[in-house]
Amino acid sequence: AIAAAKLGWRPVLAVDHELPSIQATAENAERNAVAVEVLRRDLRRDEIPQARTVAANLLRPLLLEYAGRLGPPPERLIAAGLLIAECDEISTAFTARGLLEMERRESGEWAAILFAASAHG
Repeated sequence: AIAAAKLGWRPVLAVDHELPSIQATAENAERNAVAVEVLRRDLRRDEIPQARTVAANLLRPLLLEYAGRLGPPPERLIAAGLLIAECDEISTAFTARGLLEMERRESGEWAAILFAASAHG
């Protein structure tokens, strides 16, 4: 979230369930002189905030839950924090919700996937 704000994205919303993560994000946004709204949410139970672009740096089980609860798909979604072996399963979950896999990037054993909303979405 902080990197997105530093790159000029506006507005930026950071969502986490862990209170220490929320506090650290708010403090680091202030230190970096960027505007980031920080909310505490449980993506398994709480309402999922809507956004045009989503960066979801989550572990596989939570990414699958998020995909299953996703309402109207965002224009762009980056699923990160994945092990390479998890990519196909995550891709299937999000493409079933109307997103198209546009690109995969791998580094060591980790990967990220960029999705975009289908034109027929």
